[in-house]
Amino acid sequence: MAGKGTTTNDERTLPPVSNRTKFMLQDLIELKQNGWVKRRVEETAKTLSEIKREAAQDEARSRRSSFATLSRSRSGSFREKEVIDKDGFVTVPKRSQSFGSLNRGDFFPPPSPQHRGGSNKPNFLPKSPLSLPTKPLRRPTTLPSMASIPSLPEEEKTPKTPPAAASSSSDASSKSFPSEQDCEKKIKNILKEFFVVSDLSDAIMNVEEIVGIGHDGSTARSVGVIRGAVLLGMEGKSQDVDRMLSLMKECFAQNKIETKEALPQGLADPLEFLRDIVIDAPLAEAHLLKIMQEWISLKHLDFEMLLDAPDYFRTDGDAASFTCKLAKSLGKTDDGAVNVIEFLMREDDNKKYASAKDMLKAFLS
Repeated sequence: MAGKGTTTNDERTLPPVSNRTKFMLQDLIELKQNGWVKRRVEETAKTLSEIKREAAQDEARSRRSSFATLSRSRSGSFREKEVIDKDGFVTVPKRSQSFGSLNRGDFFPPPSPQHRGGSNKPNFLPKSPLSLPTKPLRRPTTLPSMASIPSLPEEEKTPKTPPAAASSSSDASSKSFPSEQDCEKKIKNILKEFFVVSDLSDAIMNVEEIVGIGHDGSTARSVGVIRGAVLLGMEGKSQDVDRMLSLMKECFAQNKIETKEALPQGLADPLEFLRDIVIDAPLAEAHLLKIMQEWISLKHLDFEMLLDAPDYFRTDGDAASFTCKLAKSLGKTDDGAVNVIEFLMREDDNKKYASAKDMLKAFLS
């Protein structure tokens, strides 16, 4: 056995241990000796609900303690003082006369002298009989005529509207709808959910709630829905465009979205910012062509709407080339398509092609 101050070979071979590790081991040993009960409670962050619950418990505890103090003070106030005499005996003073110790004479007066010789019962009868009215009561012999009854006002005679009908009519008139910009944001959220869940009926119901066909401003809300749907489709994938078109097709068929005036206005921003969107989404032009081809084929949109396209699209958006691609996808080569292309041709197009027909033939070949 090694003596004091000496170290064994095993201790010399052990690696050095940091002070932090030593203290942790020491805390662990003390915790075991204390029955695994910590010496102090560690303070941790509390949630707002825990703080409210503790505050309510403290308040209830304070109410109970104050009530107990009050009850003790009240019960002590009715106790009578105990007197200790010189011999050390406790003398309790006599209590005041209680209700049970009262005599009958405390409540009832003694009998009058005239009744002392006879009955001891007090005479409660009045000295003279009560005088009752001798005149008989009158009753109306004739009923009032109907003419004497005042008539009700006109508004009270008219039947009132049942509460259910009144509430429904007021709800319909007072229902608020989102703005055009909010509709643009909401349709994007509806479409994103539809892309994941594929619940067509639920998506149609959501579109109906935000557009509100038949209420004031439904055209502007339809414009916002169309603009938001097209912009989302241009920046998405091909399958997203197909799903968006399937939803819009059902909305058009069920008259949930206005088409005659809303479609050209809703396509204005996608056409105007087409070249900017293509920078980040190279397939944006192909997706927009597919969308417009679908709606023109369904007779919801006119090919000639490109004549009223935004100025920036006509000047810097390569509008003539876009129109030739759209005419090719539709198989449209008539004079109407040629006139639209000729109207949209710019100086560079005129230098490259002799006429609008030649330009269309170049894209068809």
